[in-house]
Amino acid sequence: MDYTYLLYIAIILIFTKAFGLLSKVIKLPQVVGALVAGIILGPVCLNLVSLDNAPILSNLSEIGVIVLMFAAGLETDIREMKKCGLASSIIALIGVIVPLWSAVPLQRSCSVRQIPHFRHRRSCRMFS
Repeated sequence: MDYTYLLYIAIILIFTKAFGLLSKVIKLPQVVGALVAGIILGPVCLNLVSLDNAPILSNLSEIGVIVLMFAAGLETDIREMKKCGLASSIIALIGVIVPLWSAVPLQRSCSVRQIPHFRHRRSCRMFS
C-alpha cells in the first residue's frame, strides 16, 4: 500500500500552520495564511501537492468541509439570526445578484479573438 498521502498531509499541516502564524503576525486571519499555503503548495506555484497525486486528499478535503460546516452550525444562535434575519437576507441576495449581473456584461465582452491561443470556446461562453 502506498502511504505517500501521509507525506502530503504532513506537508499541508506544516505549511498551513506556518503561514497561519505568519498571517496572524501581520494581523490577518489565519484562514488567509491557510489559503496562501494552498496556493503555494498547489499546482499554481510549486505543485508539491495535487489531487491527482493523492486522490485520498480529495475525500479528506470533503470531510474537512463537512466538519467545518457542522462546527459553524453548532455555533449558530437561532435567536440572533431572527433578530437580523431580514438584513442578512438582503445582504446575501445582493452578494449573489450584484456579482452575477456584473459578470454577464463582462462575459459578453469576452471574445475568443481577444484571447491569444485560446482553444476552448465553451469556457469563455459560460452564460451564452
